[in-house]
Amino acid sequence: MQSICPRCDLSNVLENKYCSKCSYPLKPEAFEEIKAEENKKIVELETRYKEMDTVLQNLVQAFSSVDEQGKQIIARQLIQSGNFE
Repeated sequence: MQSICPRCDLSNVLENKYCSKCSYPLKPEAFEEIKAEENKKIVELETRYKEMDTVLQNLVQAFSSVDEQGKQIIARQLIQSGNFE
């Protein structure tokens, strides 16, 4: 017996969790695997965001004590480095 892929209409072996042609999930456990992987990536992104936000807050706090001339020097260096054009 075979299962037909709803995306590309390929006849797949019934045991396939994913379509052999387009990789579309054919079984509920395949959907769950994809969902778990996406959730893992979301958690990783959230963690990175929180880390970057902490660094940014620390930078803002550190630069708040720099005088205007120092801020202009830092801004020029950032622009010249190509990171903040």
